[in-house]
Amino acid sequence: MRLRALKFQERRKWFIGRLHVPSIILLLIAVLALLLKARDWLTYLLFGASIALGIFGELTYRCPVCRRIPTVGEGLDLNPEVCGHCGTILKWRD
Repeated sequence: MRLRALKFQERRKWFIGRLHVPSIILLLIAVLALLLKARDWLTYLLFGASIALGIFGELTYRCPVCRRIPTVGEGLDLNPEVCGHCGTILKWRD
């Protein structure tokens, strides 16, 4: 159980650092490009890259047991202690 929780925490850090934050930054740059009336292809490329990163992140950020996205209420739980669906421990405390 401990190993599963540690692997999930590694996946969580990877998701936030390499997918979630860059996706948000790209989205903000795309909005800025739209406001500054940049070339259409550049704006579409930035929006597309942001959406692709977001989708890839959602596909990889899952509970290792039930393979569902950890949620709290109606939203995404970015730092869950247990899976809200199956109860698997996702944050190990020594």
